[in-house]
Amino acid sequence: MKMPEDIEIEDLPEAVKELATRKLIEDEAELVRYEYIGNNVYDVLFSDDTEYLVFYSYEDAEAYTREQLYEMVEGEPKMFIKDITDYIDEDKLRNDISSDEIDALIDTYKELLEPDFIDDLVRNGIITEEEAEELKEKVKEGEIDIDDLVNEYGYELAEIEVEDRLDEIMNNITHYIDEDVLLNYIDIDAYIDDVINIDRVAHVLASYDGEEIELRDGIVAYRIF
Repeated sequence: MKMPEDIEIEDLPEAVKELATRKLIEDEAELVRYEYIGNNVYDVLFSDDTEYLVFYSYEDAEAYTREQLYEMVEGEPKMFIKDITDYIDEDKLRNDISSDEIDALIDTYKELLEPDFIDDLVRNGIITEEEAEELKEKVKEGEIDIDDLVNEYGYELAEIEVEDRLDEIMNNITHYIDEDVLLNYIDIDAYIDDVINIDRVAHVLASYDGEEIELRDGIVAYRIF
């Protein structure tokens, strides 16, 4: 951190000097302190209690904005969840949910009595009544048990039964799935691209007025307080 008494204005970093000169001329505000916070970014405070982020170029500002958005989305997903659900990879999410739900159903099936499982197969159109009677007879004869039935028909039955459940989940994603888990299925890059392209960097960085200040040689500043 640098204080104005430590340095002459001519010795200031170019980006800080450009903003400090304008503030002195336009607002009669003096530089109180400035701090280099990395990645070509300066945090600058003036005597009128205004504070700015200053960058050597718009590209530097955009790169910084991307970093900030990444940190905000990953750190506080609940704040952004309504905005970022449009960027979910629904096919991947649906497949993963389906796989988990099917595995859970398979375990459930193995706890059923054989006749009950066979009746479920009939109700879901997987086998006919005649085939069901044949299977029940084999169960009675001890030729097959529930494990055999589940191995033969379980996944087909589970895929049918899980379909309605999947539709319910996908239509109410944030109700059923934790925000931290959803982040694994969100294209954060696409979301950030849209934020920057639609709202522009100033909307994110200039929390005070949403304005971008263009200075000489491509230097840009954004008021944050």
